Amino acid sequence: MKSLRTWAEKVSGFIFQKRASGALSAQAAKIAHDIRSPLSALFLLQEDLQELPEEKRLLIQQALTRIQDITNSLLPSPESVPSANIVCAPESPSTQWLLPICERVLAAARSRGLDVVSPAQTTLNAGFVWVPQKPFVAALHSLFGGHLHGPATMRLETNRDQVVIEIQAASVEDNSATRALFASVTEKLECWGGKLELHREPAYTRIWLSVPRAEPPKWFVPRLMLSEKTHVLCLDDDPSVHAIWDSRLQKGSSNKQVHHFGEGKDFAAKSLTLPRTDLLCLVDYELEGQEHNGLELILELGLEKNAILVTGCYDKPSLQADCSRWGVRLLPKPLVASLPIEWAEEHQQETVLIEDDPLVRNMWRLVAKSENQSLKIFEEPGEFFREAHLFSLSNPIYVDVELANGERGEEVSRRIADLGFTNIYLTTGHPKWRFGPLPWIREIIGKAPPWGAKIDGASVAIGQPGS
Repeated sequence: MKSLRTWAEKVSGFIFQKRASGALSAQAAKIAHDIRSPLSALFLLQEDLQELPEEKRLLIQQALTRIQDITNSLLPSPESVPSANIVCAPESPSTQWLLPICERVLAAARSRGLDVVSPAQTTLNAGFVWVPQKPFVAALHSLFGGHLHGPATMRLETNRDQVVIEIQAASVEDNSATRALFASVTEKLECWGGKLELHREPAYTRIWLSVPRAEPPKWFVPRLMLSEKTHVLCLDDDPSVHAIWDSRLQKGSSNKQVHHFGEGKDFAAKSLTLPRTDLLCLVDYELEGQEHNGLELILELGLEKNAILVTGCYDKPSLQADCSRWGVRLLPKPLVASLPIEWAEEHQQETVLIEDDPLVRNMWRLVAKSENQSLKIFEEPGEFFREAHLFSLSNPIYVDVELANGERGEEVSRRIADLGFTNIYLTTGHPKWRFGPLPWIREIIGKAPPWGAKIDGASVAIGQPGS
């Protein structure tokens, strides 16, 4: 199933690249057609599954839906393919962060006198889209041009595949220049796999545009995860930032262990005395008059997995690239007062699974529930490393060998062992003899959960590696 999904993603990426010239892989279309025939038969057989327990029936339905989604992804949808008379420019899409883009676009609109309300920063913070950077920014600027009359409101909604930006304004001019502008923006959006709609109502006009969603970069921080045992080190040369962190952290912890520093050398000395498994460092980037900036300090001290770079320079592409390169998380300083913080009372005593395949994740959930086991699942390794300090070093951790984006379980498990965890397993469908010496791994097992091989009498032992 995983190899099928990986293959489908590669073909889908190829199709996206070919959309600009109207080309489509005939082989992909043929494969999609061939899959649909047996898939139709399987959907027909669903009617005979009513006697199965509901959880097992849902698992089968999810598997069939998953195969159907893969098949549909091989063919272009009417909404995502440019019209035949549209000639798309050879622009390369990339992951774009909506927070700095929308802040600049709306600031420019306000400077022209437009009264516009923007989404909350925490909402924009989680918005990532897959578009060419300069043309997309230009398109947004044009939509907020002089033809738009306020008051106006901008909303943002993210679903599985698309990010929807909705602009509601008091009015939008209806003339040849405005119609030409919207036609131009519509063509660009269709070339990128998005679309644009304009709806005029008696009291307002609504502009609705959608663009492909992108996965957040590795440096993205959706929230802070802390426990009562977490040591928090705050390094910043601005006293007001320390006051904000104190106010935020007091809300969740009565016995917090928070240490404040204005000098990098003091911060460094303290960080070397604390265990890395219970350490979170909130580090300012620009430390005025000091030898090193915050990122340099993090790298010098080896705190990449324990630190978050907190900065007002979050919109610098070079800094984002450096954080991605070194695996350092990045937090916009304006979000210090509003970023969600979640607290755990103690280290979580439960089994951990790092697995990108949703079918395998659902299977583990089902067995864990059946066997009354506590299970925490992470879709990608970065999610686990952000919460590693919440787990006991003796917790059993199961890591898939073949993770998304080319990450290998052997390397991820070694990094987990470097944090001090001692009960680490690899899960795979490959035979054990294919793996070399992995001294930090307790055992290599199959894809089935470790608590028993049956659900209501039916075996779930799939992908067991040979000895």
